[in-house]
Amino acid sequence: MDFKLANIVNDRAMVDAAKKVTEEILTDDPDLSKPENVALKEFLQSQKGKTIWSKIS
Repeated sequence: MDFKLANIVNDRAMVDAAKKVTEEILTDDPDLSKPENVALKEFLQSQKGKTIWSKIS
């Protein structure tokens, strides 16, 4: 997965769509334990603490 930073103004529709999909996934599978979400969970776990953005709370 190759995540990029979004421009909040220019990419508003895409950010809103991503937010909606994220909310749907987490509502349906909060632990990301379903087979279709395991790769996402593993990727997110592998990235934990590796980016400057991970220090923002």
